[in-house]
Amino acid sequence: MKKIASFSIDHDILMPGMYVSRIDGNVITYDIRMKKPNGGDYLSNGAMHTFEHLFATYARNGEFENSVIYIGPMGCRTGFYMLLLDDMSREDALKLVTESFAFIKEVRSQEQSAKNVATTSSTIFRAQRQLQRTCSMF
Repeated sequence: MKKIASFSIDHDILMPGMYVSRIDGNVITYDIRMKKPNGGDYLSNGAMHTFEHLFATYARNGEFENSVIYIGPMGCRTGFYMLLLDDMSREDALKLVTESFAFIKEVRSQEQSAKNVATTSSTIFRAQRQLQRTCSMF
């Protein structure tokens, strides 16, 4: 059997980062490593699923949407694969990842702000109800 190129990489020394994994004709596969392989610290399934949807949504709706073939999680839960047509520069691929991650961070920040507002509103509501109960006792 033929050796699979990406499986022949020494994953024990591979560090987080963005790498060209392989080139097949006009398709470039990028490894976007967020965790060290075989390090014992992996992305949770829930986090990966959310990240995947936000990453793919941003990438497929932006400046490079016609070059995006696939964005999906690595089975080892250390990052993502991004397959792009070879009609954009490596710098533009990095720009796409950087902008996608900034978008994800912004969405996460907005969700956290909404959660904080909801928690604060809930606390205020409970305090108002308690105050009403206390006042109705007199």
